[in-house]
Amino acid sequence: MTTIEARTCTAKNGQTFVIRSARPDDALAIYTINEQALVEGSYHISEPQEFTMTVADEETWIRQHAERPADVTLVADLDGAVVGAIFFEAGERKRLSHSGELVMNVAPAWREQGVGRCLLETLIAWATQHPQIERVGLRALSTNERALHLYSRVGFVEDGRRPKAIKLGPGHYVDEVLMYRFVKSV
Repeated sequence: MTTIEARTCTAKNGQTFVIRSARPDDALAIYTINEQALVEGSYHISEPQEFTMTVADEETWIRQHAERPADVTLVADLDGAVVGAIFFEAGERKRLSHSGELVMNVAPAWREQGVGRCLLETLIAWATQHPQIERVGLRALSTNERALHLYSRVGFVEDGRRPKAIKLGPGHYVDEVLMYRFVKSV
């Protein structure tokens, strides 16, 4: 079972929160944060009506994810309230198992407070210590400048772009930006 030692962080507003491994009872909070991000519409590929996962599905997913040794789900916990989550999944095939991708969402009220940075730094520390993981990757919309800036600040570099890969509406396209960071010398 993949778990991490909890890490305490301080938000820009002075409040402390803890980055810890997700538990099945975090399902509703994670579900809500993911749903909020999709409703905003500007950060994800999926549209809100395509989000068919239920809270029960989320709980099952957390359990299954925790059983895979090269995957991890972390949450930012502020006095019992989950205000952010990050998921990492390693490649399933042997030749891809050294690498994986992350997805992160932070509750709207907690953006620009250092929650995302602490989630990323904790994930990178976990990946650095993990014997299998060498490369952490992610995908972001080119219009999500705040996220791209954060990823760059914690050491991710652009791997490439998929021009006009995302169609937000008639005649409205954005690029998908691929980024990576090696966590070990290769």
